[in-house]
Parts: sequence; C-alpha cells; structure tokens
Amino acid sequence: MNFDQKLTALMHLFKISNSKLARGINVDASLVSRWKSGERKISLNSPHIPMLATYFLRINAYQYQKEYLEKIIAARLPEKQRQEEANRIHVLTDWLVSAEPPDPQPDEQPEQLAQSVSLIASIADILEHPDQVRPYRADIKAQQEQPANGDLPAAGIPQTGELPGLICTYEVFEGRPGKRQAFLNFLYRILQSEKPLDIFLTSEDDIRWLIEDPGFTIRWTRLLHQAINQGHQVTLIHVITRRTNELLNMLNYWIPLHMSGKVYSYYYPRYGERRIRQTLFIIREQAAIHSQTIAESSGCEMYFAYQDPLTIEHLTRLFQASLSQCRPLFTIYNQQNARAYYEQNLEFSKKPGAVYSIRRHLNIRLMPKTALKHYLRRLNGSLPENQLSGWLDSQQQDFYNRLEQETYLDILPLSLLENIQTQKHSQLGGYEIFSDKALTVTLSDTLLWLQQTIDALRQYDNYELYLTPDSQAAKSTAIHITYKENNSAYFSATFDDKRAVSIIQLNENNILHSLSYYFDDYIQKIPASLRSKGDVIQRLERLLTSLSAYHGKK
Repeated sequence: MNFDQKLTALMHLFKISNSKLARGINVDASLVSRWKSGERKISLNSPHIPMLATYFLRINAYQYQKEYLEKIIAARLPEKQRQEEANRIHVLTDWLVSAEPPDPQPDEQPEQLAQSVSLIASIADILEHPDQVRPYRADIKAQQEQPANGDLPAAGIPQTGELPGLICTYEVFEGRPGKRQAFLNFLYRILQSEKPLDIFLTSEDDIRWLIEDPGFTIRWTRLLHQAINQGHQVTLIHVITRRTNELLNMLNYWIPLHMSGKVYSYYYPRYGERRIRQTLFIIREQAAIHSQTIAESSGCEMYFAYQDPLTIEHLTRLFQASLSQCRPLFTIYNQQNARAYYEQNLEFSKKPGAVYSIRRHLNIRLMPKTALKHYLRRLNGSLPENQLSGWLDSQQQDFYNRLEQETYLDILPLSLLENIQTQKHSQLGGYEIFSDKALTVTLSDTLLWLQQTIDALRQYDNYELYLTPDSQAAKSTAIHITYKENNSAYFSATFDDKRAVSIIQLNENNILHSLSYYFDDYIQKIPASLRSKGDVIQRLERLLTSLSAYHGKK
C-alpha cells in the first residue's frame, strides 16, 4: 500500500473531497488529485506529509473514523506515548510514506452529488408544503439487496420451580404480513385514546415490511399522521445505513411530521448490520410489540404483542436504554425554541470547519448593530426584541472572531445587486430572525450594510462573497443553506409570505458528506469573475457609489 493508496483510503473514509482537503492544507485541488492518482510522487521530506497527518488527526470525526486511525497508531506506538499529539502526527506521517500491506479499507460510499441535490430539493418542498402527507419510499435497489429475516431459535422449556413465575398472555403475529397487521392494530389503539399518549418506535428489521405493500404504506402513514395531529407524542430511533438514498427518503417522510406535532427522531451513530435485529413498538403503560429476528435467516419472523404492565415496563426500559446512546437525527427550530437555535449555532461554531452559505439577502452578521436593533424593534408579535438582539450580537461577534481562523463563504444571486440598484432599498430576510415576513431596509441603512460588507472583504482574507448568475441562483434561492464542514447544516425557506419560519438542522455524517460535494459542484459552476474577490468588491463599490449619489440628491 503506497502513499497514493493510503491518501485515497483516508479521504474515502473521512468523506473528504479533493477541494476540501486542498483548502485544509493550503494547496491546489489539482495537486491532491495528482497525489491520489500517483501522477505526482511526493518527496519523503515534503512538508505536506505532516500537514496531511495533522489534518486527519484534528478533523471532527465519527467514532468509526477515529478507530481506523487508532489502529494504525496503536500498532506503531506504545500506549504511554499515544497521548502526545506530536508523537501521533509523527507516526501517521511515517505510515503515509511507508510501503506495507494494506490496512482494512472503508466501505464503498454512494454517489454523493445527486443525492445532495435530491436532499435539498426535498427539504425545499417540505418547507414550502409542510402540511402535505408524503408516502414513505425506500430505495428499491437497497430493498432487493436485503436478505430475508428469520426466527430466533425457540427458547428451551424452563424447569418447574417451587415458586412459579407470573403467567401472562400475548398475541403472536407471523412474518412480515403479521407484523403489518400488528402495527395497524397498534395505531388503531392509539387513535381510540382521548388522552395524549407517549409512543416509542424502533425497528431494525429489513424495511420491506414497511413499504412492500402499497395499501399498507398508505394506511400506516395516514394513521400515524392522524395520531400526531391528535396530540400524541412519538419518539423514534431510526436505523441508519450508509445508503444515503434510504436516509433521504426517511427524511422526506419524517420531517413534515416533526413540523406538525410532537415527534422526536434519533439515530444510533455507529453504522453496521446487526446479527440480531430488534423491534419495539410501545404505548407507554398500555401496549407493546416486540420481536428479535436473525439477519440472513430464511425462517419466518414472529412478533409478540403484550398488554400486561410488567412486560410493557420492561420493554420501555429497553427502549430508553437504546435511546440513551443515540443522537438527534434532525432538529426543527421555530419561534418557540429560537433560543436553543442560537445557542446551538454558537456551540457548533466553536468546532473547526469552513462555513458555506447560500442566501438571497446580504449577511445579517454584517449589518451595523445600531441599524439592526432599529429593525428588530419593528417585529410586532415576534420574539422579544431585547432577547433577539442579544443573541444576534453574540452571533455577530462570533462571526468576526472566527474569520481570524476559518473560511466563511457567502453565495448571493447577482440579481440581488440589481434589485437593490432598482428598488433603492434592501431586505432583511425573515428566516434570519424568525419573522414571518422580510423587513425593508432603508436606503441609508443599505449603504451602511454594503460598506460593512466591503470592509469585511478587504479586512479578512477568510471572508469570501461569490455571486451566482440568475440561471444558477434560481435553483437555490427558494432555500437558505448554511453548511459548516463536518459539523452541521441548517436549512430554511426564503419565501416571505407570512408563513411561520422553521429552520431544519441536520448533522448526520452521510448528509454532510453529500453537501460537501454539492457545494464543490455549485461553486465550480460560478464564473471566475463572480468568484474573484477583487471583481466582487468592484461591483459592490459601483453599487455603493451609485446609490450614494442618488441618496445625496434626495
């Protein structure tokens, strides 16, 4: 295994594109490409090798990625020396340039660019039509690849003791058709309740039981939607694979339900197929369905439905134990939990990673504070002005602090400058401040906003502003995306028609990897003149001069 193979393997494992790695070690992306292909041999004394080692060791990684590096380091470094970063960098540097048998390779990843485009289109549609019930879909190819499930071996007959155990009754449902019927019975029971219920759902089984019968798929999606509308609370643990198509279909169905009621989605952050697969459907203190099936077995699955309190309590504890190891699959923010959004935003900003933002208004972080506070006071019926002002002040200060260390790239439609020129004012997007409408920014404040944007471009090497042609911008301006590499992504609609603002946060690793490809592709399609900092500054200055002249004549 040579340098080119090892570099390719690491980039594959950490889901890093050529351009992302190039930015991380300050080289051209074409050089990374030549390293990977073997076209460009790297010198053993090249300073780029320890830079590569440092980059991979410091990157914000998932556990399975860290374990891959730990295996390499542990095989070459005594345990007492592994805590020192300098030692770890030295060992990984030596490993990169040494020729040796290959280490275990990461699994193949799906095509990322097309999937990220599909993800963004789905979220844009969800934000525009949040009340629409969507059928659950799954990737057909993935279904065909899945083996059938089977039964667990029958339990042995317990020996009779002096003190017999409790005798409980339960229902048994056989196979995937039986599981479907048990789940429908479960949902009908929920709908019969006049009081709000706590519902817990998870299933590691082959997804075919859920989607292979079209009639059942329509029925269960409608029934669950009805249960949520009645006020019942649903907590789900999703089974995430590395098939991004499955994940996109899952998000397409569940995000609208989250926006309509009390639904909470989690996932277990370690990928891998389990030999024993568990199903738990629970109505707290009322009913439960449980099964354990064997992967790759040709036997028939058995599902058990219980109503006795002791069994339900026991299964509830099992679910909660699994939940304690999970992370939120996504989070939806609105006016009711805006504080959590700003706090989470600041927390994620502390982690290393470049930020990319597709938007259709000037960046709120560059609006002068006095002007911003003036507009916040006009938000009738929205969040308290003093709270929102404090959060935005912190956000702005953090923005400037981060520019000393990390890249921040805004991508705006070229037509925005033309609209400001024609209309003689700008707008503050409602999605920036949890307002159901955009606010008109006066010409005098727009001039200050433009000047502060120009000043930031001149003062900070790490701040960039790209302009997109109308043909390209039209595909993206329906949704505002802020993506922080390897950390998190935020999506919000940019329509301004008095609909409640919602911001969707995703931080699942496969999604973030897909978005890195999306932004790389999106940026490459922008003409060079609209990516040149000098040219962009000139455009902004011409606009500023023209508007200032008009303002002086008024």
